[in-house]
Amino acid sequence: MRAYSIKTLGLRAMITIATLFALCVSAFGKVEYNIVTGAETGTYFQFGRDLSKLVSPAAGISLNVIPTNGSVENIKRLRDEPGTKLALVQSDVFQAYLDEAANGNPVASRIVAPLRVVAPLYDEEVYALVRADSPLKYFSDMHGKRINIGPVGSGSAMTAATLYRRLFFTEIPAENIWTAQHEAALDKLARGIIDVALMVAGQPARLLSDMSAQQARQFRLLSYNPAAPNAKAVLQVYDTAKAKMSSYPSWLDADVDTISVRTLLVTYEYRNDDTKEMLTRFARSLCRVLPSLQSIGHDKWKQVNLTPAALKENWIYFSPTEQELRNCRNGEVSTSVPESSSCTQQEHLMGVCRSR
Repeated sequence: MRAYSIKTLGLRAMITIATLFALCVSAFGKVEYNIVTGAETGTYFQFGRDLSKLVSPAAGISLNVIPTNGSVENIKRLRDEPGTKLALVQSDVFQAYLDEAANGNPVASRIVAPLRVVAPLYDEEVYALVRADSPLKYFSDMHGKRINIGPVGSGSAMTAATLYRRLFFTEIPAENIWTAQHEAALDKLARGIIDVALMVAGQPARLLSDMSAQQARQFRLLSYNPAAPNAKAVLQVYDTAKAKMSSYPSWLDADVDTISVRTLLVTYEYRNDDTKEMLTRFARSLCRVLPSLQSIGHDKWKQVNLTPAALKENWIYFSPTEQELRNCRNGEVSTSVPESSSCTQQEHLMGVCRSR
């Protein structure tokens, strides 16, 4: 009988397992991945559902769409969960992690260092709702007010904190912060428990477009005033935008000036050849299906341009998908630390508190 060393047997076992995996993929046609998104009423979840239905099947991927609290949770789950391969993340949240890492925060550095951008997608609008009878008119009137920022771990919470800090050069007082889900926040706003309900969503945001006529009469939007003090500091992070009457015809009687934040499709710096190949196939399918997405998917797909553009400093593309998307033309692929009471508000919301 031929003798085999333990090392040889181990190698053969690994080859056998890899072969069986390849056969399973070939036989069943799909591998199973997760994409983390946001609340089921939000744009992220709808985008994830579009990707799952229209893009992933042709790539041989069964894509599970996971609802979450938003961008902060998504970054952590992408970093720590093996089955989670894709995430939708707000650009200001992604940048906040990079800034914290650059400031020497080891927790933030561990989380964000291996994350890579697949593609910038579209802009999401910032909505600051107040009661119809509120004296507040502009974002710059929010100083000292009771603000619902959304759940800790959500992109809305990070945007609220960043916007407030840019406008007033201070953090939101802890006693003025509410972290209810957006649906519950509207009820609290109607009852006068809070002064402002702030949320981030791509228009038309289903929570707002689905309001009944009675609900809609209770609320209006604060607007961005470019002449307000510190307004230019806001535009160092965000872009100007409009909440459009055409998106909310039963609510708005005119467009409202606001700001927006870019949404990123993010992955991990995978080195496994099989994973890189599957994500490359996903990017190829995304390119080919983009016209269909823009026709029958969420309205925000119409803003998407998949050609990789220049990224901000310290943002890095995932190389395999970047190469694939650089060949994308009009829908065709060319063959050529634990928490500490001394944490800042931003560190707390990001979940990267460190000991001082």
